Amino acid sequence: MTVVIDRTLNGGTQVVHRFENNFGASVVRHNYSYGSEEGLFELAVLQFFNDSNEYELTYNTEITDDVLGHLTQEDVESLLDRIEKIGTKPSYAMTKLEEELKIIYKRISMSEEEKESLEKRIEDENSYLKEKYENAKDLEQTITQLKGETK
Repeated sequence: MTVVIDRTLNGGTQVVHRFENNFGASVVRHNYSYGSEEGLFELAVLQFFNDSNEYELTYNTEITDDVLGHLTQEDVESLLDRIEKIGTKPSYAMTKLEEELKIIYKRISMSEEEKESLEKRIEDENSYLKEKYENAKDLEQTITQLKGETK
């Protein structure tokens, strides 16, 4: 972790941390931050774009989709640890997606016996539908003949 900014801001402080994964955090406690009146901190997740330490707030990480306020020093340290690990292990969402893909793959990669059984069911269903269609045609023809006889 590298501290790239440590300054006074709005009657308080701001410390900007940067990690090797190009994520970081702005940790503030000043007149306008959430929790400052209780002596607590506010944290925003950052994403860095180049070596000159240019960054933007990011709202789409597994950490949060907003700034986090009313944080104790321990909360901040825990969050900094989590931010440092972004991208180094699968996120919860990624893990769930992988599990669902495995289930889908299992469904489509069935055994030969399962494939044959499924093909037999499809064939039986097609035969049944074809028979129903022929019966319906015969019935329609019979109805047409009966109508003709009753005229």
